[in-house]
Amino acid sequence: MGAVAALLAACALSSAEERPVSEIITHTGVPETGHTWGYSSPKALYDGERVYAVSLHGPDMYNAHMQLHWRDAAGWHEGAKLEPVYQPATMLLDGAGHINVFCTGPGTRAYHWRSVRPHDVTAFVEVELPQPELFRFGYLGVGTDSRQMALAGLDGGYNLWLVTRASPDAAWSEACRLAEGKTGLPTGNDAACYPIVMPAGEQVHLVYSMCPDGSVHNTYNRVIYACFDPRERRIVRQDMIAESPAGIVTYGLDALRAPDGTVYALYMGHIHAYGDKPEGEDALKGLYLATLPPGGQWTTVRVTDSTGTAQLFLAPDGRLHVIESRYEGARDHVSNDGGQTFRLVEGPIGPGPAGFLYVIKGNSGSVVDGVVRAVQSAANIVDGKLVDYRLEYLEWRPRSDG
Repeated sequence: MGAVAALLAACALSSAEERPVSEIITHTGVPETGHTWGYSSPKALYDGERVYAVSLHGPDMYNAHMQLHWRDAAGWHEGAKLEPVYQPATMLLDGAGHINVFCTGPGTRAYHWRSVRPHDVTAFVEVELPQPELFRFGYLGVGTDSRQMALAGLDGGYNLWLVTRASPDAAWSEACRLAEGKTGLPTGNDAACYPIVMPAGEQVHLVYSMCPDGSVHNTYNRVIYACFDPRERRIVRQDMIAESPAGIVTYGLDALRAPDGTVYALYMGHIHAYGDKPEGEDALKGLYLATLPPGGQWTTVRVTDSTGTAQLFLAPDGRLHVIESRYEGARDHVSNDGGQTFRLVEGPIGPGPAGFLYVIKGNSGSVVDGVVRAVQSAANIVDGKLVDYRLEYLEWRPRSDG
């Protein structure tokens, strides 16, 4: 009997250990947008022991501040409060263990704060950015390989700029324009938005989405890849990953660079927003994964016909996961062959409804092990009206039966 009891207890413990974690970091936010808006850039970090997150609070976007949080064995704690802030912040863990936070003021300039102490978010100092007004329109994207850091964002004319930092304590480089914006067009402003930034060695890889009708329809119809050389200060490769006519949405959700140099880009496509709808377009809509092997060409597969928020996760065992956020909770599609085929293996995970899902990845400077760690925003609706958003944390170990 003793052996049987011990076996049952061990099974129960194993089941509890595998049960997904779902925690509320903060119950309040800003009415206009979720804490994790701009989920193409890092919204949470993991250093191997602690998880770090940042939330947005205030009566509106023009009178807001951000709150840092950390999670340890005792639960969630509040750290420093920083301002000014307009669009929700993004963050990095540098090679010296310091937490770096980036945001913009309301139409003014970008800011960079670095924690005073490694692995601590209770005190920060501001780091000087060159020409911070070049990033005043926001849509910031940041990334690191634990040595080099890079920051991309938009100026008031919708031009996309990039600065790099050769090491955690080095000065930022002068800004370099990556993409030209166009304003005052009859169809609206043409702008490069939501850059996903992936430094690697002596290069910076980026994936971003082009909006052809900004300030009019605000849709997206192109997903572009660029490889930038900071030493030569130029783009050494640029590819159109996906493109559709204006009015048919094609939008980049996430990207990552694998240790072998393969670049993966996840996007939604074939979604009719306005104008003429091509015949058969509805049958093509869904989430697509584009893959670029080192020195090769892009190939594309459709993962699912869903078109919601989705993120990538590359496990240490080489399995590639596409994690989509749905009304009933997150679902996990896994590939065992480098993104050529996918299979739905589990879900839903965590609470629903929620959105703006961000899954912690290596380009944030975080430790990536076999556990998925993610944050998302969930609407607080009272009497049928949106009050604000809460920030939620999810953690689970993907099943290995895919």
